[in-house]
Amino acid sequence: MSHEKIYEEYVEDYISVSEYPLGAACCISMIKTAVERKLNIL
Repeated sequence: MSHEKIYEEYVEDYISVSEYPLGAACCISMIKTAVERKLNIL
């Protein structure tokens, strides 16, 4: 679970992978898993 607040005034655009605040490691893991499934790597 992410503990930091997103300061939107510094962000031009962002992409959400979940409706919940997640840590960077969790987000990278979700993206990695999706790419592996898309490319049939598993």
